[in-house]
Formats: sequence, structure tokens, C-alpha cells
Amino acid sequence: MARAPKPTNRNMAGVYQGWIRFWNRNFERWLYTMHRVTGVGVGIYFVLHIWETSNAATALQLGDPAVWEGLMAFLRNPGAHAGLLLVALAAVLHSLNGVRLLVSEQGWLIGKVKRPTYPLLPSSLKGAQRPLGVALVLVSFLLTAYAFYQLFVVGLGW
Repeated sequence: MARAPKPTNRNMAGVYQGWIRFWNRNFERWLYTMHRVTGVGVGIYFVLHIWETSNAATALQLGDPAVWEGLMAFLRNPGAHAGLLLVALAAVLHSLNGVRLLVSEQGWLIGKVKRPTYPLLPSSLKGAQRPLGVALVLVSFLLTAYAFYQLFVVGLGW
């Protein structure tokens, strides 16, 4: 009876080496790490947002508007707006990088596939993928600057 072959695609680096440690890496690794971090952050924010809004809306529906007014008063301060600004940056960066990954997975803007030679570079760093990555970071910061204007200048009246 033949034995099953050992899997060859095991993660030998672990979480620290493969996911968290991104310094001294290429731009693609930075985008990969930021995509993971922003995805977790936006997911946590989404769950907390649903929880607190449903609690406040339930209290308002049951005839206790003080809970809703207390929540709105809490959210009208610079600290809460700074948190919302970080959420806006994370959401925009995550979504635009997701579009870049979709384009990369489809093989668009990568260029012609070549035989791997040393030094090995990811194929997504070739062609138009790198300028697309830089553009998504710049657009993310521009949209975050607009969110800053809306939150702090319009919302708080600075």
C-alpha cells in the first residue's frame, strides 16, 4: 500500500514571519499586510457599529430618546471623529486594494508571463500593477483628506 505524499505547500514562516513582518519587503508585501490589517479593522468596526446602533435605536423605539441623544453627543467630539477618519482610511484603502487584487487575479495589467529567474519577483510587480498600487494609495489619502474635511470642518465647524 502506497503512502500519501506529504503536502509541499505548508506555511513554514508562521504568522509572524509570513503575515505581520513586512518591513524590508517589497511594495506588494506592504499592500498585502495593509489589506489584511484594514480588513480586520473594518470588520471589527462593522460589528461594533451594528451593535451600538441597534441598542440606541431600540432604546429610541421604546420611548427613551436619552440613549440616542447620549450616543449622538458622544459622537460629536474630535476623538470620535478621529476614529471615524481612521475607519474611512481603512475602508477606502481596503476596497481599492481589493479592486487591484481582482484585476491582478484576472491577469490584467501584469504583462507577459516569463520563466522565473533569480531574483524572483512577483508577477504582480511587473507591468502596470505597481503604478496601480501607488495610485490606489494616493487616491486613498486624497479621499481620506476629503473625509477629514467633512468630519472636522463641516461636522465640527473648525
